[in-house]
Amino acid sequence: MPVSDMLMADFARYRVFHGLSPVPSAGERGPAVMSIAGDDARHLTPAAIYLIVKEVFRRAADALEPVDPVGAATLRRASTHWLRHSAASHQADAGTDLRFIQKNLRHASIETTGIYLHAEDDRRHAHTVGERQPGLPLSQ
Repeated sequence: MPVSDMLMADFARYRVFHGLSPVPSAGERGPAVMSIAGDDARHLTPAAIYLIVKEVFRRAADALEPVDPVGAATLRRASTHWLRHSAASHQADAGTDLRFIQKNLRHASIETTGIYLHAEDDRRHAHTVGERQPGLPLSQ
């Protein structure tokens, strides 16, 4: 999946922190995410990363709960898959070609990728059914 220059710079700093070269060498087979326990011989599994992300969302939800219980409930349902879906939705909203999003997500079918176009459809629906401030035309 393509990544930004800023993310690559962060990844390079992360690798250097762990005593590695800033960029993986050809054929390097080490883990992308090292252990958080300080043991460079171990790495985080996808399941461990999932649990860490869930814990971060839980803590954020706990902090948000007093001022926004609905937002807190949304964060409690969030996951790594939710982040993947959000990234694809933002790419679609930004006008990224659906075929590129399909390849980034490794979807076999373009129809699967099409679900990420919902935000634009939701805005179109709101204007079509007349969801607007009273007394204002739809164009405002």
